[in-house]
Amino acid sequence: MNSINDIINEGKNILHKSGFSPPSAIKEARYILSHILKCDISYLIANDKSHIQMRAERKFIDAIHARARHTPFAYIIGGKEFYGHIFSCGADTLIPRPDSEILVEMTENIYFKSSHFLKAPRLKMLDICCGTGCIGISLYHALYSYVKNHDKFHIDFADISARALVYARRNFRTLISDYPDNTPPHFVKSDWCSKFSHQEKYHIMVANPPYITTDDMQILPRTVRQFEPHIALHGGDDGLESYKILAAKSKNHLYDKGVICLEIGAGQLSAVRNIFNAENWTPLIHRNDLSGIVRAIAFQWQG
Repeated sequence: MNSINDIINEGKNILHKSGFSPPSAIKEARYILSHILKCDISYLIANDKSHIQMRAERKFIDAIHARARHTPFAYIIGGKEFYGHIFSCGADTLIPRPDSEILVEMTENIYFKSSHFLKAPRLKMLDICCGTGCIGISLYHALYSYVKNHDKFHIDFADISARALVYARRNFRTLISDYPDNTPPHFVKSDWCSKFSHQEKYHIMVANPPYITTDDMQILPRTVRQFEPHIALHGGDDGLESYKILAAKSKNHLYDKGVICLEIGAGQLSAVRNIFNAENWTPLIHRNDLSGIVRAIAFQWQG
């Protein structure tokens, strides 16, 4: 068996040969090994002469070769932290990102400031383009943490990718383990709301739709462009196709005074607002990220 120091150096050399700088290579090798051994990096440094099992070493080398191909960390380790929880993810889903946490925070704020929603016997929510389900699950968890009553909320999930829905279902069962069995969430393979009947309505919809323009798809970081699903990224030539569909179709599935909360790309505020205004929606609120870029916006439908 090799020591921790031996295999860290082997991993560092593999990464360095694939283009990583020496400091980055050793940092990433330590990060990957700490995940495999389920220990802190400080433990690896303090116990670098200790030996590890062959099985762990093989997993480490496989992971290093994946990272040398620039596979994202989240896909290598099979998960990513989002809104205080670890969400399972893979090549069929986008990797959860901090930008989307702004959408969760904004939607949570809308709920608690709305007497209409607070008075609802049971608030129905839908996470469209759900991917891992990180937005809808985080929203549900945040609301439940205050109210402590599962009977007050119901949430469903929709995505065009059946494989993405597998992750959403897995994450829901893991993170909302005590959800009542009598009204389980639906995980619907649907192109937007096309598989929902007109009788199926919600109080709140949330979505992180594809919004990257055709030109910007070409300049995305390699780890995104090469590995993450383009169907969840590309929003058409202008990046706005998703919003045009949602503005026209989602109102058919909202109760009166229902709200749709959306993540948007940098510089898209005016265009998205115009699209929804043309469909007679009422703008409610938008939220910026720490750089002052608008990342989330909400509209209300009054049918």
